[in-house]
Amino acid sequence: MHEETKNCWDEIVNQLNLKEYDFSSPFFVEHKKIKEIVSKFTDIPNNKKEIRILGSITQRENKPPFFKENNIFLLPSSNNEWVFLRGDGYFDPKYKIDSEAKQIKSEYELDTIFGDSEGRYIHQINAQGILDDFTSVNKPIFTISGRRRAHFKYNAYGIDLECKGIQLEVDAGFESENEVILIEAKTGEVGSEIIRQIYFPYKYISGLTNKNIRNIFMVVSKDRKTVSLFEYIFEDSMVYESIKLVNSEKYFI
Repeated sequence: MHEETKNCWDEIVNQLNLKEYDFSSPFFVEHKKIKEIVSKFTDIPNNKKEIRILGSITQRENKPPFFKENNIFLLPSSNNEWVFLRGDGYFDPKYKIDSEAKQIKSEYELDTIFGDSEGRYIHQINAQGILDDFTSVNKPIFTISGRRRAHFKYNAYGIDLECKGIQLEVDAGFESENEVILIEAKTGEVGSEIIRQIYFPYKYISGLTNKNIRNIFMVVSKDRKTVSLFEYIFEDSMVYESIKLVNSEKYFI
């Protein structure tokens, strides 16, 4: 966490008296209150104290010190409100070594696939047949990506919660006759990831289809030579932390 962001969070914790809260129940706070608190930091650029930046704590190691010390994490409650909860909130992908990576031979070379975006690598694993090999689904059709608004109920660490019009992003979705395959992609190996990155798109898509939904976390290595795929299920679709790894593989790209 950058020092400027840490300073903002230290002040948020103090102003909200979070050290006095026992977190046996969730703590809700509106974005306007957060903006009011951090507005005092006139020496910090606005783009370093935006709600989007402050709330994007996608990796456990980037949590504010108070959150780490007290096992707290943050989720969006609505488009203008956060909720703080006691619980881990993250999952930890376990990477295979390169010697275990599989080589899938492409049918032909692609001359127009370039760049370093997550989307580029999603299209590459589809074109190379890696997605087919990992999912055992023959040529699923790319159907969805981008930001969406969602409204759903769920439970996290024994607390009943409701997302009211939150914005989420689907990196990519592919569909076959009986399944929808969702992909959450990252470039550069990550040590941990917040469960909501997989769970929220899963909940959103669950409201659109009765097909089986498969959740894939995709990580492109720093040297861009391999991609790791992890498939997760939610043992209880209503429970945030019921995430479970069911398959993983590493491929050369």
